[in-house]
This record gives sequence, structure tokens and C-alpha cells, in this order.
Amino acid sequence: MAGITQTIGVVGFVGKGNWNSSATYNQLNVVYYNGSSYVARVDVPANITPGTSSESYWQKLLDGALITQITAGTPTIDGDYSKTIITVSLLDGTQQQFTISVKNGVTISSITAGEPQEDNGYTTTTITVSVSDGTEQTFDISAKNGVSISSVTSGSAQQENGYTVTPITVQKSDGSSDSFDVYAFNPIVNQYHYTARWDKSLAQLTRMGSAAGITTNTENFGYFGSVNASYENPFDNIYPWSGIRLCNIDLDKYQYLSSDQSLTDCVVAWEGDDSFSYTHTNGVWRYRPEFWGKSWDDGTYRYFDVTDKPVGGYVHYPESIGGRWHGRAVSKTINGEPTTCLLPLTGIPAVRTPLSTLHTYAKNYGATLDSIYSIDADTLLFVVEYATMNSQSAIGNGVSNLYRQSSDQIAEAATNSTVVKVLASAGTNSCIPGAIFDIGTSDGGNQVGSYYVVSAQAGSDPTYLDVTLNASVTVTTDNYWSVHGLTNQADASIGSKSGYIGTNGKCNAYYRGMVLYGNMWLYTLGAYKNGTDQHIWIAASDEQADEYDALDTSAHLDTGLVLPTTGGFIQTLGMLSYSGSLSIPPFCTAIGGTSTNPVGDYFSNSQNAYNTILFRGGRASEGLNVGVLYNIWNYNEASSGWFCSVHPRLKPPRIRVVGTTLIL
Repeated sequence: MAGITQTIGVVGFVGKGNWNSSATYNQLNVVYYNGSSYVARVDVPANITPGTSSESYWQKLLDGALITQITAGTPTIDGDYSKTIITVSLLDGTQQQFTISVKNGVTISSITAGEPQEDNGYTTTTITVSVSDGTEQTFDISAKNGVSISSVTSGSAQQENGYTVTPITVQKSDGSSDSFDVYAFNPIVNQYHYTARWDKSLAQLTRMGSAAGITTNTENFGYFGSVNASYENPFDNIYPWSGIRLCNIDLDKYQYLSSDQSLTDCVVAWEGDDSFSYTHTNGVWRYRPEFWGKSWDDGTYRYFDVTDKPVGGYVHYPESIGGRWHGRAVSKTINGEPTTCLLPLTGIPAVRTPLSTLHTYAKNYGATLDSIYSIDADTLLFVVEYATMNSQSAIGNGVSNLYRQSSDQIAEAATNSTVVKVLASAGTNSCIPGAIFDIGTSDGGNQVGSYYVVSAQAGSDPTYLDVTLNASVTVTTDNYWSVHGLTNQADASIGSKSGYIGTNGKCNAYYRGMVLYGNMWLYTLGAYKNGTDQHIWIAASDEQADEYDALDTSAHLDTGLVLPTTGGFIQTLGMLSYSGSLSIPPFCTAIGGTSTNPVGDYFSNSQNAYNTILFRGGRASEGLNVGVLYNIWNYNEASSGWFCSVHPRLKPPRIRVVGTTLIL
């Protein structure tokens, strides 16, 4: 809009001030007479007085104020926005100004004025500014009756950090004025911005930018209980979503990748290849290509943006290969020695193991775990794709209702048997295929062992249920049994799509092929709570997150965000005050929401005086509480239980340590 002044809004109106009996007027000239504004229907000769007796010439517009012209200034840049000042001219020569702010790359399409409304001696006109991403911004211009908007003009555009900012001035007839700015992206050739806007009160987001024309009805974006014959997801053809795929890897190739290689150089099979397997000896992994993203807040809305090319001030999310499921602890040969490694394999995940130990299992072959940086990438992609903060409404509840720990005891002793007998009233809802079945000498314990359910059926006496396990066990009626979530299931029919296969609440919720939340709380590297002041601290980078299991105030960054003192559903998500870091971390700064809005996920903080780490996602006993933004800060890196696990993740191919060997 640089260098352009347009008459827009009430198109063609030209203000002529007070009516003059000796003057002639052209069609669409506007005059002020006897407390009211009139527009010429046709060319008007002299001495035709505006009023009811001359309606063939004059159309009464409003008693009082009238907008005669709206002009947009040249866009200018201010941080992440392009600002355009709109100048609204009133009939009596005064002006008001206001500023339209939109993200860079989004331009103003039109500015229109609504019908003036009178109230208590004032006239208010709503100015609507339409921008190229399909959204609108509205501003009310108010003036005392008899004081009108005479012009809307735009100032000089300014360039700053990839944005164009344009000031808009609205001038009134009483000499006063208002101003506001319009922000817009500076487009990069062939660059796309997929944006979602959140009003911070409802979970549903508004699509903007390159995503503006995509439906927010996502019922066919995934699988929900079974294979969806009507599946249709436009993001399957949009980068970076289109590049997300499942794969199998070779650990030897991975360990010796050089710094000039891609992570994909250790892939030995991709989903769809004949050699790809959900039972591969090194597990099933998920590849995500690099992209750039950012969030920002204009006071009213929060925006989340994904783009395919570098932009100044944006977070760069490098390519990544992470586990499809929670990791399992298995023995592998590393550097010629048997070594415990954490790999995404089907079966029972590694639970009842501290974060620090699981981290070691990943480091044993040069890998790491999910960090606040890696999960930020997937959360951003999810929110933009599904245009909602409420993940349960989008891809299912996850394993959130597969739990039984109620002092239940084995109903009949058995020796070296794969079948155990339990009360049907206790086991029918929880003893489903794949459920983790713990047997112990105490309620909830697994001193006898952890198994999984192969099948369950009514016994000869329907009072009891015969539960078939994956291995033989010797039990007595003094032993307790419990169900603590679900094993890693192949779920081959869902592949790298989203949603769930099975009974909602008792099966995994996948986002683009990866279990996103539920079942077990997920340890997360690089996010910590300082027990002294309840502040959230973070590692300065993904690399630094891998170096520490616990908070180190000499190395880590204080975000300044303070956790609420009690638990509840999230009302407010904290924003980091510096750019280039994280776009949508699960950092709750206020509770008071519901299981539906504005996020739908739960938060917990026991206000421990000691330092803790971030656990996220929710667990198998928590029902509606779980979700991608669920965050709990009650435990530290030494904590463990049936409810704690983590995803392994490959490190980028640069300097890495495999066991005690330095890889260059």
C-alpha cells in the first residue's frame, strides 16, 4: 500500500461540508444540514434543500456524524507485524486514526465503514479491515453528533525484521484524531505460512495465511476407532507434514554417521517398503523433516505459524527421528559389548525406572530422549494442523482409562501357568488384550513380575475371569494384581496417520505415527521447576537439555514464568519473553479452564520446596485430564513408577558419544 491513498468504505462519497443553497452538487457528494448528513442521489441543482421534500435528490444518511473518506497509509514494520494506519475523515474536516496490525506477509485487502449508530449524543461507526489471510479486524470510531470523520490516511511503511508496518490516521471534524498500525508479512517467494489464531478463551483456532481455506472440521483427518474409509487430510500434501514417515534404522550406521550426513542415512526401510517391519529388532521410528515456526501474541490473540523456509526470529526445528512409542529397555551389542539400550519396540515400555537411568540407556548407543525442544516441534505441528488446543477432541483420549489398582487379589493359586484367575467384576473392564498386568506382594506392586494380557474370558464359573498372560507365572491367593496401562501396540493399520484404533481411552492416541500422550507420564529433558520460587527454567538449547537431568541454575535459563500453586485445568499458557526459542511449550501459568476450553488439559504442582522436572501427557488413570499440553511438576529425575516412561530420540549427526567412544 506504499504511496497509495484510496477512497474506500462508503465508496465514492465526497464530503462537501455544510450545505450551501447557492452551490450545485454532484452525485455522491455529502453535505451536513440541520444536524443531519445527506448524500446526493443524482446531480443536485442549487437551492434544493436536503430533507423529506427533496428525497428524489437527497438521501438522509444519519443524524450527526458522517464518515466521508477512509484512506490507508503505507505499511510500516514493527517487530513481528506489519502495521497500517487508517485515517477516517469526518464531514466537518476532523480526523480519527487507528492502526491495523497483521503478521508479515498478510496484506490489507479492503477497508469498509459500517452503518453509523447513535447512542447518547455520539455516533459510532465500525471500520472493518479485511486482510489477505481471510481474517478481519474491526475498530469503532466515535464522535459527538455534529463531529464527523473527515478522512482516513496511511503513513509511510516501515520495514523491520521481515515485517511491514503501516500507520493509519483517522481525522475528525473537531480537530482530534485517532491512529493505529497494520502489520503484514513481507512475503518470501514461494514461501508458505500455515497459521492458526487462538482467542485464548476457546480451544478452537481460526486458520490463517496459507491455511485459511482449509476446513476446521477434522473428523476425517484421522482414524477414530477403526480405519476411516472417508479419510481425507489436506496436510498430507503440505510440507512439513507430508514428509513425516515411519522407518526402521540400523544402529551401527547411526552410531557412525558423520557430521555432513543426514539422519536418514541410517534408515534401512521406510513405511511402505517391503522390508519395513513393526517388529524390527531396532524398533519403529518416526522421521520428521526440518521446518521453521513461531508463536506471538498481540494482546487479544495468540498466533502459531509453520513455514517451510528460514525467517528471521523464527525457531528452526531440525530434522528429527524419534521413537513411535515409549522406549523399552533391551540388551544390544554396542562396541562389541552387551549394553542396555532404550528402543521403541512393541511390548511393555520401560517403567519403574528413573529418568536418569533411561537417559543413560539412550546414551549407550549415542541417542537421547525427548526434550522440551523436540516436543515443541510436534505440538506446534499438531495445533496448526488440527486448529485446536484440545487434543483429546482431535485425535482421541489416548490410554487414559485403562487402570485397575484396588487391592484385588489372585482368585486361585497356580504354578508355572500362563493363566491366572481373577474376579470377573474386577477384571472385565481392564483385562483387555495388551493391558499391562502387574502381579506383586503389595497392592500395585510388581514383585512377582510384569506381564501383559493376551486374552481374557469367563471361566467355568462366570464369577471368575481366566486371564491368559504372555508368559508363565506362579501365583498364590496372597498375591495382588493390577492393570497399569497398555503395552506398545503395532497398530499397523494407522501407520503414520493420526487418531486411534480400538476403544477410545484404552488405546494409544497417535499424532502422525507417534504416541503423543496418555498411558504413562513422559519424562521431558530441558524443563525444570525451581522449588524455591516455583519458576520454570529451561535448557538454553536442545543440546544442553541432553547434558542435564536436573536443574542447574548456573547453566539454565529462568523463563520468569511462575507455576500456579494448586492443580486444575489450564486457563493460561505462558509465553517466553524472547524469540527463537520455543513456540508452544506446555507451561501453565494460570488454572481455571475446563476439560474442554480454552485448552482442555490438566496441570499439577505440589509446590515442592525441591527442584523438579516436567512430566507431560497424562497417564492411564486420568481420564479427561490427559492431552498434549498436560504438565505436572511434582517429581524429579530420580522419580519412578508404573506411570513414568519416555520416548527415545536420535541425535543429529555431529559430535556424539556412544558409550565411552567419541564419534566425529
